[in-house]
Amino acid sequence: GSILYVSFGSISSISVAELESLFDGLERSKEARRERANRHGLVVRWAPQL
Repeated sequence: GSILYVSFGSISSISVAELESLFDGLERSKEARRERANRHGLVVRWAPQL
């Protein structure tokens, strides 16, 4: 499986429209179509970075 980790940092923020655009782009990718059967997602506000 694949994991996509996206971090916008602690200073910037993303609007709902920008987040929807990001998800739309991921859905349109060839990889997303191939993996659609195993579709899982998680959006977290903050995650520790090791």
